[in-house]
Amino acid sequence: MCYEFNKCIVSVCKRSCNKVADCLATFGARLEGASSHVFIDQAPDFVARLVSGDRPGGRC
Repeated sequence: MCYEFNKCIVSVCKRSCNKVADCLATFGARLEGASSHVFIDQAPDFVARLVSGDRPGGRC
């Protein structure tokens, strides 16, 4: 598989620039034990607000 790539670029994005990923990671870190959540039909409200821009500069 490594021969199929012409080039690979790795970049870093600050948490402040990717609030959705940061909030999802924070949510997952707060889950107790081996519990989990699956969002199938709709994103959770805290993510939907961030994606739509309703909370610019908002925090989880």
